[in-house]
Amino acid sequence: MVTVGLVAGKEPVSRNAMTVAIGRQGRAPELLIWADGSLHEGTWTIAGKRHRTLSEEADDDDLLEGGELFDLVLVPAAAFFPGDMLSVSVYVSGRNALSCSRTVPAGITPVMNLG
Repeated sequence: MVTVGLVAGKEPVSRNAMTVAIGRQGRAPELLIWADGSLHEGTWTIAGKRHRTLSEEADDDDLLEGGELFDLVLVPAAAFFPGDMLSVSVYVSGRNALSCSRTVPAGITPVMNLG
């Protein structure tokens, strides 16, 4: 999951204007398509939307507006393995890309919700 937001003072961004790519070290980035319905390999979707300020709420549209955060879920077509370096880039038409890189951890420990 990747969380994205706007820089203060920027114009709202429509989900339709966003392009998402995921890359792995030594390979060209893979463009993901919008999951219109259920998620499957090679797709992405907005899993949640919230406001940066806890006392405020995000509205229920597909626009990323000032103060709002989108939680994106990405499903690459090919699996990543422990130690793989991955990068995620979110492109918005006419703006600079938001990019981040991470290394897949050696192991993942399950977490139990006791709440």
